[in-house]
Amino acid sequence: MVVYLSQQTSEALVESGRQAKSLSMMITYTDGEASLARARMKHPTNEADEIAEAAIALLRQVPLRVVALTSIRLAVSTVESPRRALTTHPESTQNLGY
Repeated sequence: MVVYLSQQTSEALVESGRQAKSLSMMITYTDGEASLARARMKHPTNEADEIAEAAIALLRQVPLRVVALTSIRLAVSTVESPRRALTTHPESTQNLGY
């Protein structure tokens, strides 16, 4: 499920011209309790494999419980992709040798 969420997140980031800079994962259990884990990415990315690796690391931070899961929520803080920034703001290429 976490890999699937990461793939969906990657697709949405690519479509919107953004990159993940941090992730947070909220796991809710059937007894109403919830656990939250957060982490910054090593570098901004929209690559599904990198997002999945970070999301799995978050999942490992959450204490194991005997209660069934109700939901897993993956939230992403984003920044604009550098390539998109250059095409959106052409004036920013003036001093870059383009």
